[in-house]
Amino acid sequence: MKKIFRISAIVVAALTLFGATGCKHSELDTDQYAGTSLADYGPNPVMRGGTLTFYGSGLESVTEVIFPDGISVTSIEVVKSGNPSEIRVAVPQGAAVGKVQLVTSGGTTLTTKSNLEYSEPIVLESFSPTSVIRGDVLTISGDYMNLVEYVEFANGERVAVESGATRTECQVVIPYNAVTGTIILVSYNGGSIANLIYSTDELSVEDPTVKSLVVETAQPGETAVIKGAYLDMIETVNFGGVTFTAMEDDEVSFNEDYTEMYIVIPSEAVAGDVVCTSYDGDEFTAGEYTPDVPTNISVAPEGDIKAGETVTISGDDLQLVTGVSVEGAGDVDFTYNDDGTITFTMPEKASDGNVTFTMANGDTVTASYTVVKPVITAVTPTEVVAGNTITITGTDLDLVGKVELNGTEIEITRQSETEIVATTTALCSTGTVVVTAKNGTDTSESSETVTITYDSAVIIDNMPASVAAGSTMTMTGSGFNLIEAIYFGDVKVTSYSQRADGTYTFVVPAEVTAGTYNIKMVLTTGEEITWGVPITVTAEMKVTTIWSGSTQLTWNDGGRVIIPASKFEGVGAGAVLRVYYTQVDQQWDQAQFNYGDWSGINFDDASNGATTFNQTLVPTDVYGWFTDGILDRCTEMNLTQTILDNIQAKKGDCEDVTNAGVIIQGSGLTFTKVEIVEQVAVNFVTIWEGTADSNGDYGTNLELGGEDDWVNNGLEEGATVYVYFTTTADAADWSMQTFDGHWSGLTVAPDGTNHFDSTTNPTAIEDGYVTFTVTSSVYSALTSKQYWGYALILQGYYTTFTKIAFVNP
Repeated sequence: MKKIFRISAIVVAALTLFGATGCKHSELDTDQYAGTSLADYGPNPVMRGGTLTFYGSGLESVTEVIFPDGISVTSIEVVKSGNPSEIRVAVPQGAAVGKVQLVTSGGTTLTTKSNLEYSEPIVLESFSPTSVIRGDVLTISGDYMNLVEYVEFANGERVAVESGATRTECQVVIPYNAVTGTIILVSYNGGSIANLIYSTDELSVEDPTVKSLVVETAQPGETAVIKGAYLDMIETVNFGGVTFTAMEDDEVSFNEDYTEMYIVIPSEAVAGDVVCTSYDGDEFTAGEYTPDVPTNISVAPEGDIKAGETVTISGDDLQLVTGVSVEGAGDVDFTYNDDGTITFTMPEKASDGNVTFTMANGDTVTASYTVVKPVITAVTPTEVVAGNTITITGTDLDLVGKVELNGTEIEITRQSETEIVATTTALCSTGTVVVTAKNGTDTSESSETVTITYDSAVIIDNMPASVAAGSTMTMTGSGFNLIEAIYFGDVKVTSYSQRADGTYTFVVPAEVTAGTYNIKMVLTTGEEITWGVPITVTAEMKVTTIWSGSTQLTWNDGGRVIIPASKFEGVGAGAVLRVYYTQVDQQWDQAQFNYGDWSGINFDDASNGATTFNQTLVPTDVYGWFTDGILDRCTEMNLTQTILDNIQAKKGDCEDVTNAGVIIQGSGLTFTKVEIVEQVAVNFVTIWEGTADSNGDYGTNLELGGEDDWVNNGLEEGATVYVYFTTTADAADWSMQTFDGHWSGLTVAPDGTNHFDSTTNPTAIEDGYVTFTVTSSVYSALTSKQYWGYALILQGYYTTFTKIAFVNP
């Protein structure tokens, strides 16, 4: 049966959308870019039943197209929206000559300036054959076939109709890139906008044939051959992860009848299937590609290789190598030689392991090797005064990059293959010598121990290897009477319980952050000595003051230190009870410790060096107890679980204290503070560190921001802020003030003001800092920059600020 197929319209690629001149009439509008407007339409004349295309701006809003005689069409195809825009409609069979109206959703009507006219229809009746392959001749039958100029295939590929077309028949040759689908007859008929006549049946385009992959040498630059038939119908080839456009790529070629495809193997190709894809999108596997890699690799010299030596690599196909890397040293420069070998210099940082060879496609192969290592045979002398040299003898010592004595690095002053001379320092301590090769991995340790002696006025014979910040430590030695002050880093020790010529016992300041320190001692002469043996400071001890004041002990009411049992609730066994007191010199001194029921407390646990005694701290038969010249001291006692249980079980009332847990009485001692010390993990976060001198008159401000200084460092509500400072004035003269970014007083001092001084913080000079708690309002102030760009402003009087830090709850 004869069929007149659907007609549509497209724009020729060369058409300038708003300047088309091939139409019978121009619909150009000077306002075509504003709002909704019609610029052009076509084809004109058009075939009834064909497709009419409108161009303009905002045409996606058109909801109805009205043809002459009032024929309405509402089935509208929006090809493109916006500016420019394009819509298409099918021309009704009964449409008459005349103007066409476009009605928008907003009620606007756009009318063509020219009449729409009609041409005789091209009728597509059939085509044969219905299944083709590249090179076949397709015959199309119908009416007005002589007006058909092109046949367009489903992928948009257009082929000109062969000459000699008649009114009833035309022919085209199937191109190599044709695909299965409907065909379109294209006729401009003297216009610039084409009439398009679509087939309802699909043309089936057969697949090419891909038979095999031949790879004689699987190396970059060689040629692989894909065999088959109609291989020009292959659009792309994926060869080892590299995709080629077959008919366009310079690395791809064909034989005359397209039964063989030649591909230059890319250097980036990896192992895998070689997949050919036709223009129809069908995939065909030609075969599997396995790239060559170097084989039969050997490394010379055999055995250990010394840094600086030339390494020669032999093997097959080493020309494929694009990169060489060595264990511990990474990539190295290499040379590919005419004899097929690879050479490179073994780097100093190389360690035992593999040399890795990398190809352009990322494939790797390896070969193992070992390196020459330095060895110590002797160290002399085995006893040396700190600051003098030691001589290390051995083999391959020119490879050494670092010398350490008991973990402390010392300077190499002379070095050869068999000998190293290194200079000790005051920071050195007794131990073995370890040399480390320049690769940072290989080491050798001396069998001898080198004993370090010190030409120093102060000698420390013994001290703990580690100590917790906030806890008490003891060190022994000689010349301690010359020590004015002791520092851990920049933090000064302020609390001593014993300070004799050969023994010092003191509290490691709580603000010393965890780490390793070499104790610094400042002598009465002003000389500074940094001790060579390091000490590790672990996390801060939690120090809780459970009583403070100034009470000279008596045996009667008013002369006792009374501590409620509630102060010991939640305290774990192993905590320390620390008491601070002052002697009344040249009299009988005594302190008696009792539970709340007046039974004596037996402190009998000395596991961490704490003082042990049964009820009485100072025996009654000792007169003039403080022979070391220290009047102010602190003493620590261990709180065992038995003592903690008894404090709760034996509590009682004493004077005006209900449920007293500990009662201290006696004579000749003035108690000032009692603390509980517990080990806790505390994370000090430093916000600022430096030196900000107040110049003695509130003349210099320390100003800190908000977001950067506090928020980004994780400040939380409930945190404790530490303000570290020093002062050269008398304790009664120093003071500091805190403000927010508005210059409003930040009321964080103990008395509810923004003013810290010796009255509000009587121990601040001794502690080296004042603290305040980050309440909700303080948190808001610290995390919000104000007018001047600051969140916290500090002023001082005779104070020098050194650090601001905080500890979250």
